[in-house]
Amino acid sequence: MKYKGFIWDLGGTLFDTYPGMVFAFKKALLDYNIAEKDINILEKIRISKKTGIEYFKKKYNLKNEFIKNVELYEKKINLKDRPPFPYIIEVLKYINENGGKNFIFTHRNKESVFQLLNFYDLKKYFFEIKSIEDGLKRKPNKEGYEYFKKKYNLKWIAIGDREIDIQAGINCKIDTVYFNIFGEKNILAKYSIKHFKEFYRILNDL
Repeated sequence: MKYKGFIWDLGGTLFDTYPGMVFAFKKALLDYNIAEKDINILEKIRISKKTGIEYFKKKYNLKNEFIKNVELYEKKINLKDRPPFPYIIEVLKYINENGGKNFIFTHRNKESVFQLLNFYDLKKYFFEIKSIEDGLKRKPNKEGYEYFKKKYNLKWIAIGDREIDIQAGINCKIDTVYFNIFGEKNILAKYSIKHFKEFYRILNDL
């Protein structure tokens, strides 16, 4: 394999968390009798959860209670409704079996990270996991990626579904993969895929 170190984003990349996140935002807005279209919510949270919260708070002049309600509804989402994307398990296993190492850097809290990984028995595929709870700055700051790059002497690539994931990789001077199930391209990323079946051509430098 061309690459040996793989830095993964979690929600929206390893796991299909968007339907649950849309549900949480929709319910929190309905608490204020606001009926927002799913597509409008998705458009904002695909940038980042923080962007979505700030946008709807400002748009509807909502108080901080809105943030708490989003998090409350998010916690109520069943883990079985946040499945790994198709072929992600096979890809992670292939990387490990062929001399590579998988890592995670996420904005999520560690508790929710390990809940998902343990529920689907995926923790065993990751060499080290870091989040902003470890004092690392949010993407697109390079700090999370830089932590791994400095600690392990590997040929690196980062995989994510948002522009901030790609920008963090660029800031860290490592290659990037833009994963987007909607088929959109990211001109900044070295690779763009919409299904993890396509990931094998990257692994084998095809």
